Amino acid sequence: MVWLLLVAVILITALVHELSHVLVARRFGYRPLAWGPVVGGAFIIFDDTFEPDWPRFYWPMQLAVPWLATAALLPLAWLVGFRAAGVDWVDAAWIAISPTFLVLSLLVSASASLGDLILVLAMPRVATHEADLTLWDMRLHQSFGAWPIFTRYGQEALLRRYGEPARLVWKQARRLPRPSLRRWLR
Repeated sequence: MVWLLLVAVILITALVHELSHVLVARRFGYRPLAWGPVVGGAFIIFDDTFEPDWPRFYWPMQLAVPWLATAALLPLAWLVGFRAAGVDWVDAAWIAISPTFLVLSLLVSASASLGDLILVLAMPRVATHEADLTLWDMRLHQSFGAWPIFTRYGQEALLRRYGEPARLVWKQARRLPRPSLRRWLR
């Protein structure tokens, strides 16, 4: 039973990480176009790709807020994980909130936010060279096995912008060359 709780805590942590991206985007007036699973996690595509004139703190907050939200929930995962391994609840709690595991939470969260870091570093450069950031972003997520679920807003916004249903825009993005982030991080 504790193993199921551990799986639930991990899924909730991933959900909170993605929802914190939504909160940051909404704070700056951006709305989600699509979301869904991707190999190793989840993704969200926002309409921030429509106009690359981002507010100054947008990308740093898209990195910091999810990183800290994930780090804040990891002690709960440690607690349940230690309990699943047979450690009693009180001892597991002390271990989970020890300085060592709090630092470990920050490090694990940083590794989980590596994709976010790459995008934070690459997007401003990509925006100066790519003709259509939305299609580029879709193609980037496709290369990681993204399976999109378009929001109602996303369906309407993509139809307005491209004159085609969201699924056809997704297929249009698939015809683009595979993005190379190394090119934009130099």
